[in-house]
Amino acid sequence: MARKRRSPESVAAVLRRVESGITLEEAARITAMGKDERAIAAGPYVIAGGIKITEEAWNTTAVHKGRSANHLVMQISNFRLGSKDTDGLDLLDCFGYLVSVTHGTASGERKGI
Repeated sequence: MARKRRSPESVAAVLRRVESGITLEEAARITAMGKDERAIAAGPYVIAGGIKITEEAWNTTAVHKGRSANHLVMQISNFRLGSKDTDGLDLLDCFGYLVSVTHGTASGERKGI
């Protein structure tokens, strides 16, 4: 049976994960969480001021689906727990994942480096 070849993106993601010190099991636990759970886990760190957005990211706007906006800030600030409309929230999802990897979860369990 032929071995399945990985795409370059997945190899790069694995290398970044290995370089950051996060284990595959920790990454799997975070990715198994839903968007709501990741947002809840990130919340205390954001509220406490432990998460900063660079000035460049804050001032960046892009046109997506005919709308010019800062989509990162828009997705984070417009997210509502329990909302059925969770499509197109990739930036929020990445934000929650990165906060969980670098700071831990709301329960205090440290997930990452």
